Amino acid sequence: MCIDGGLSRLPRPKAGFALGIEQPPYFFVHSAFAKLGPEDGARIHIGTYLDSAEHTDPHQLEGLLDLMQPGWREATLEPRVLLHMMVANAQLTAAAGGIAGRPGPAIPGVALLYVAGGWGGPEGMLADARLAGAKHAAELIVPKTCSQTKKYPGGERLTSVSTLLYQSHMV
Repeated sequence: MCIDGGLSRLPRPKAGFALGIEQPPYFFVHSAFAKLGPEDGARIHIGTYLDSAEHTDPHQLEGLLDLMQPGWREATLEPRVLLHMMVANAQLTAAAGGIAGRPGPAIPGVALLYVAGGWGGPEGMLADARLAGAKHAAELIVPKTCSQTKKYPGGERLTSVSTLLYQSHMV
C-alpha cells in the first residue's frame, strides 16, 4: 500500500526521508531531487513493503506523514491512496538461488521476445538490475538480428552492444 501525492508546500523541507527498521514503512520526498510540481510544491511518497497477504492500515502511514510533515493535510493538492500497489513482482529467496536465481530476459518458448526490469537477471538491484537486464537483452537480440559484416551509420562495424547503444544516442 502507498500514499502518493502533491503538496502545495513542504511543511518541513529538511525531513525528506524515513525508513522503518522494525516496521516496514518508508517515506520519501521525490521532488527534493527533481522538479515534479509547482514552485515551492512537493511530491511525496509513503508506503510499505509487504507480502501480498499482509495489509497496512492507512492510518499508520498517515501517522508517519504527521510525524515527518506536520500540516501535510492542509497542503495536500493531489492525494492518491493506492491500496494494492505492487512495488516488485518477485521476492528473492535462498531456495530460488537469490539474485542468481532471478529469470533472464529471454521468454521461454517465444522466439525474439525479451524483457528487462529490476526484478530479473543475475546482477544488481533496482536501476542497476534494469540497466544490466537491458544490456543482456540487447546482447541476445543483436546477434540474431544483425549481420556481423553489416555496416552501420558512419561506416563502422558493430563491435559490441555497448558500441551500438552509444552510437544510437549519437545519431
